[in-house]
Amino acid sequence: MRVQEVILPNEGRRYLVLDDQGKPVLPVLKYMKYLDNIQKSPNTQRTYCFALRDYFVFLSLTETNYENANIKTIANFLSWLVNPTLIEKVQHLIPPTLRSEKTINLKVTAVLSFYKFLYQFEYIEQDVATRAYVDVKGIKQYKGFLHHITRSKSVSESILKLKEPKKRVETIPDTTLQAALSATTNVRDLFLLQLLFETGLRIGETLSLHKEDVLFDLKSGHRIRLAYRSEQPREFRQKTGLREVHISANLIDLFDDYMYSIADFDQCDSLFVKIKGKSQGLPMNYQDVISTFRRIEEKIDYHLHPHLYRHTHATKYYEQTKDIKIVQERLGHKQIQTTMNLYLHPSDKEIRNQWEKASSAFRLEE
Repeated sequence: MRVQEVILPNEGRRYLVLDDQGKPVLPVLKYMKYLDNIQKSPNTQRTYCFALRDYFVFLSLTETNYENANIKTIANFLSWLVNPTLIEKVQHLIPPTLRSEKTINLKVTAVLSFYKFLYQFEYIEQDVATRAYVDVKGIKQYKGFLHHITRSKSVSESILKLKEPKKRVETIPDTTLQAALSATTNVRDLFLLQLLFETGLRIGETLSLHKEDVLFDLKSGHRIRLAYRSEQPREFRQKTGLREVHISANLIDLFDDYMYSIADFDQCDSLFVKIKGKSQGLPMNYQDVISTFRRIEEKIDYHLHPHLYRHTHATKYYEQTKDIKIVQERLGHKQIQTTMNLYLHPSDKEIRNQWEKASSAFRLEE
């Protein structure tokens, strides 16, 4: 079985699972169409599609029909993800790649969501998904304004979930940030990297920007405006409502240089355009960004991806402001708990400084 990517005329992407004969797996096809209809992002659709590919491979190995699956089936699927050799009868010359706890939890969540869809739309009679959840009292680190009203309410928690080790988000070292800027070969890529670093925008948000969204304002401060545009491909639409992000005069200067460099071939409203080839002057897409990052990676010998710039921006912003609410607003997180879980922790430098302050207390007289 394999996942097949389908390229749409507007450069959008959709995904489906093909069986060993190259035919679409019908229940997955229906579910993916449902995800598309409710406007799930292409990235979410891709992730869920790969998860269901793995699930139907598992069903094939265990000779199980998806309609006859129960909570034990999905529990066994989780075990198989943890250790594929439990079921596969083929001798592995090379040990299979181990999946992280987060990846396994995401795949199981996708399968439960798939069964929830099948039951609600009456494709199956058994409500498999509901049995995987139990009600527990919700406990939040951050107590919102209406916490006194909602504190007694319970939340559902999956019993088919591995404990995920807590990890700090990865950030880009300052020397690497500078090396990446120096490795660019044109002003567009230089402007792109500096914008990602200075604003912390998601790459989809960045590619959704129009030239008119860069606001020059000496009085109130230069800003980038993020607006929802229904005509854009779904992966580039703004999802967190209208917001503005302040930027520096240096970034405005880079914007002016970039506009001058594309003036002769610019063909669209999009801020970032292709600068070479037959599509010169047309909007950049996600694959263009990935290609740009790969070229830079080869020069600096460091694995970069756009979201690393977002993590780096947020970490530095919190270190300077110590205001997690401001960081939430700047990043466009809907829930402050998301921001807290990712960025509300001391940096390595702060931990070192605090140790140096306290270390004298641990010196015993000889």
